Amino acid sequence: LSHTALSFVSEGLGLLVIDPVTAAEFADRGVITRPFGVFIDAGFIAIRPAGYAQSSMIQRFSDEFWAYHDGLSECLS
Repeated sequence: LSHTALSFVSEGLGLLVIDPVTAAEFADRGVITRPFGVFIDAGFIAIRPAGYAQSSMIQRFSDEFWAYHDGLSECLS
């Protein structure tokens, strides 16, 4: 839904309050981002199937995602 909403904004059809990581993907598509001074705790969670052993590939993906997220969040703040 975020990408759909961002598409509307890029066409001049609205305003959106969204996480900075997703907004960064649209930085070169005609949208302007501004810091939003109110803290909204809307973090990410990892969801995995119950009863399955975690593979090293899944763990590596998770580690890489959080490293990317943290790095991008620092750049945007």
